Amino acid sequence: MSGVQARGGTLDFEGLQDLIDSHYRFQLLNAAVKLDLFTLLRKPANASDIAQMLGLAPQPLVMLLTGCEALGLLVQEAGRYRSSEIAALALVPGAPFDQLPLVRFADEVTYPGASRLYEALLENRNAGAEFLKGEGDTLYARLDSNPAAAAAFEGMMGTVTRHVTQRLMREIDLSAGGDLLDVAGGGCELAIALVDRWADLNVTVMDLPRVVEEARDRLLTSGQGDRVTLAAGDVFSADLPGCDYLVIAHFLEIWSEERCRGLLKSAAQALRPEGRIYLINMVRDDSGKAPFACTASSLYFHAIASGEGMVRRWQVYEDWLDGSGFVVERRVALTPMHGLIVARRA
Repeated sequence: MSGVQARGGTLDFEGLQDLIDSHYRFQLLNAAVKLDLFTLLRKPANASDIAQMLGLAPQPLVMLLTGCEALGLLVQEAGRYRSSEIAALALVPGAPFDQLPLVRFADEVTYPGASRLYEALLENRNAGAEFLKGEGDTLYARLDSNPAAAAAFEGMMGTVTRHVTQRLMREIDLSAGGDLLDVAGGGCELAIALVDRWADLNVTVMDLPRVVEEARDRLLTSGQGDRVTLAAGDVFSADLPGCDYLVIAHFLEIWSEERCRGLLKSAAQALRPEGRIYLINMVRDDSGKAPFACTASSLYFHAIASGEGMVRRWQVYEDWLDGSGFVVERRVALTPMHGLIVARRA
């Protein structure tokens, strides 16, 4: 076997060595991104030209180019290097599947935070958030004191929201119009997309006061300020305004079962008769089997973000909805890791 993905639950020494060296894999990718290597090599170039453009000495250049080639990020043909197909699609600013914000978030937040994973597991808390200065028990509470981490977080969430929203729009129909509440809607990306799509829909975004204030400029720029209303409040304790539809996206996986069940009961009270709730979460298969990416996200939520959350099975969310006054109607996979659950107020 070659690489770190074991087959049949087995792992050989080569795969083990890849695991031991995995930090170099990310850091090489990160260095290449900071150098903007993949933009530079959209057109093939030889090593001497690349060295001149990047200002690198011969030995570091060899390590960069051979390492990126081994990782599948570069292709060498006749002594000239170019970005691989995946690098051109995902690691160039403005590319169709731009993943650069995820790399920056890993660099600023998850990589340093993961260095405290041992303590987080042993002590059952998000010890990884402590690398950030400031007060508060969660990553989110400390972002105000760490502008670089905050910018990386906003970029990451914007990227995730855009990719998931593109698929979500094909799976729901809000053409009847009405009032929609976006719970913990953050930067208003989803709210703006919804009112852009459906002319008779009005959206209220409820989030923490500091988040709402940061979203005001984005909302004004969008030109949808008359159809998207911002409401400041802690969604776990505030009274949710009445609505015909309610969306909770990229949120429940962060928090504990107790918090999530309480929020879903509040949602049922806020929804008008026959109103619908749309849950968009990271999910894993009901069998319990999951790719390592699910475990990685769970470790982030537990060890860094909040100390409470994880990626849960579809059935867990459906059971919570059933116990909170909803009738589950359907589930839809939006991405390999994100799912939509639609339920009706009973």
